Amino acid sequence: MLAVTAAADRFEEALSNDKNRAEIAMKLIQELYHIERQAKEANLDAAQRKAFRIEKALPVYNLLGKWISQNLEKTLPKSAIGKALRYTFERWDQLGNYMLDGLSSRLIGRRSAIIW
Repeated sequence: MLAVTAAADRFEEALSNDKNRAEIAMKLIQELYHIERQAKEANLDAAQRKAFRIEKALPVYNLLGKWISQNLEKTLPKSAIGKALRYTFERWDQLGNYMLDGLSSRLIGRRSAIIW
């Protein structure tokens, strides 16, 4: 989830540049944190957590990726939102790596309480 947190930080910084796009990205990222919190609260073992992530987080991850692809070329590359989109796009595989294992995330508390 570290890559997800880093992406969220970039979009948070872009709020003053392009509030609408930044809020869309942040809401999708917030949904990933919400799903992770649900997995934590359910006390799932590693195999169950991985299956839960694939079932619940993968569709949100795919939606975020599609949205980034659609908006990447519509923004100025040196703008805050352009940088946030490019940063996330360039680290896309890292962003989703947490879904490939059943390890518990220790970063959930940092973002899960934030409501955008």
